[in-house]
Amino acid sequence: MKTNDFFCIKRFKLLMKREFHSMKKGLLITLGATVGVMFLISIFISGITPHINLSGFYYAGLYISGIIVAGTAFSDFRKKETSMMYLTLPASTFEKLKSQLLLVSVGFIIFYIVAFYLFWVLIALWRLILNLETPFFNIFMDQNFLQSILKLWFWQSLFIIGSITFTKSPLIKTMTLIFTVLVILGLFVLFLMTKITFDQMHSTSLPIAMSYNKNIFDSWLFYLLIPISWIIAYFKLKEKEV
Repeated sequence: MKTNDFFCIKRFKLLMKREFHSMKKGLLITLGATVGVMFLISIFISGITPHINLSGFYYAGLYISGIIVAGTAFSDFRKKETSMMYLTLPASTFEKLKSQLLLVSVGFIIFYIVAFYLFWVLIALWRLILNLETPFFNIFMDQNFLQSILKLWFWQSLFIIGSITFTKSPLIKTMTLIFTVLVILGLFVLFLMTKITFDQMHSTSLPIAMSYNKNIFDSWLFYLLIPISWIIAYFKLKEKEV
């Protein structure tokens, strides 16, 4: 019987067990540090004001820890010895990428939500001692919940590409590259806006066109970049195996 070289569920389950075992320590450390930092900040805030913005804590922790986890994915590539062992694993490129995406994107969100509510219990107990009320933040009822996940997946997809591409310090190098690109794009937009300001005297259609383009970049085009980034990550991983 011929083996499926692209995807085999039995082979994928074994790979998932291996990946979870190798990633769980780093994931728990990242989430533990996130909860600890948020708790310390909330204690400081409690001494200044009785109000606390749990939504701000949730989203700040989500993006920061989510990007750190994605930027440190494919940890086997950090050393030459483990890199060779990982590349020779009896699993396809698709299975290797999918296992990392499930753990980094879906698995992380589940772990983070549990960690956030652990933080909520800790801060609620602390504020109870101070006779302060702690509102309950229902993550699933928040209108930005799904949108925040898609935005996180976009940024994670970029850092996953970086974790495959860069052998040493992938998180820092990816952040530096993204910052450089954003600065260049910012300068380009500044130039474009300056040009539009002068061109408005000659055309009234430009503001409409800019508004249309802005709506595109704020909606489906932005989210379309997520699967495109995953495809790029797939071919980057494929290059490693050549």
